[in-house]
Amino acid sequence: MDGDQRFWIKIWYAIITGFIAMVMSISGCTMHRNAKISEAIKNGANPVEAGLALGGDRDISAKIVSLLNKEK
Repeated sequence: MDGDQRFWIKIWYAIITGFIAMVMSISGCTMHRNAKISEAIKNGANPVEAGLALGGDRDISAKIVSLLNKEK
């Protein structure tokens, strides 16, 4: 292999490594959030409220509707 081939192999290696790290990070965060929601439900929380409270940046309109229904 010449220097140009080594350069591109290193570039592709860095890209693939970064992509794998990103996928693993997203998967780990999702699994952690789901575990926290399950734990809250096991401890007696309302499943909908637990999902909305711990769901992070999920659908904001569902949170607003839930809060408005709670006030009634």
